[in-house]
Amino acid sequence: MIPRERFMVAEIPGAGAEILVILIDYHFWSDNIGELIEWCSHRNATTEGMTVVLGDDLTLTEFLLRWA
Repeated sequence: MIPRERFMVAEIPGAGAEILVILIDYHFWSDNIGELIEWCSHRNATTEGMTVVLGDDLTLTEFLLRWA
């Protein structure tokens, strides 16, 4: 089986330090949404539909290490 990309990181023009992560592997995220919401609640991050908004680069690094 070919590994699928779980997400992509997008820049938000004019958003300052905010970083947008677009969740693209629907099956993976539907299986792990509870854990993702809990993970976000303990960090500078929020879930919004099939996106996660991260508040800074440190949180992006944590996200990449945990979810990649």
